[in-house]
Amino acid sequence: MKPSLSAAADALSAAEQAYTAGHPGRARPQLEAALDQLVRLRPSAQRDALLARAHLGLHVLTRLSGQAGRSEQHLRWGVSYARTAGDGAVRTQAQQLWNNWRREQL
Repeated sequence: MKPSLSAAADALSAAEQAYTAGHPGRARPQLEAALDQLVRLRPSAQRDALLARAHLGLHVLTRLSGQAGRSEQHLRWGVSYARTAGDGAVRTQAQQLWNNWRREQL
């Protein structure tokens, strides 16, 4: 399947719905599918915002499953993409997750 922003956005929405409904196991494959599509697309602000959301979502899920190293890596990538995307809501989410993670490290 050819990667597209709309397909990746749909996968992200499905992941967020699954997570909100209490099904994190269903959310992870959707986030990974979105990530797989997004990394094959040309850089753009919209792509970077979606990449940030995917990485931040994977940060939360890997943290819940006890994968501290992977969780930190997804957080760092998510924060980086959020900064380049210029999307205020995504930047705010990334900063909140970063601040929470830093507090846990103390």
